[in-house]
Amino acid sequence: MIKARSGDDRRGMSIIETVVVMSGVAVALGLATLLIQIMLRLGSDDQARLTVSAALERFSRGFRSDAHAAARVKVENDGAVGRLILEVGPGSRVEYRPKGSLILREQSRAGRFAGRDECVLARGASATFESRLIAGREFVVLVVHPPADKTGSTAPPLEILASVGKDQGRGETPRKGAP
Repeated sequence: MIKARSGDDRRGMSIIETVVVMSGVAVALGLATLLIQIMLRLGSDDQARLTVSAALERFSRGFRSDAHAAARVKVENDGAVGRLILEVGPGSRVEYRPKGSLILREQSRAGRFAGRDECVLARGASATFESRLIAGREFVVLVVHPPADKTGSTAPPLEILASVGKDQGRGETPRKGAP
């Protein structure tokens, strides 16, 4: 006797069920790939910000050290670009100049070039220098203007203050070499 098959005795999947499962797997893989791409981009952006932040922190330590050792300070503003000149001893001076997204530091002794260092800012950022008198003390300020974000808004500028001549009279010598 031959038994007729009922709908409940199926052992496999129909082709439509297979296509639905494959489509679901393809969508899940596509979403996972997109998520991995976004995570890699965010990681890359964070690494770039961390690198710029570490470089600026190192550079600001040198900036403060130069200002503390300075006997005299001169801020020159030629339009949008200015420079800061610190006289740190007889015949020795340090000059800071912004150049696009860079801040250049050049040191000279007895009128001769003695060294150069640079700090790379975030793309689109800029820097300016100011001199301020606060509570009877002279300060120099490195003002870093961050770039605008995708919406066009900008974060407030970062100000790095350094007291001029703080180390004068203590017998300390200005730092040597690059910051």
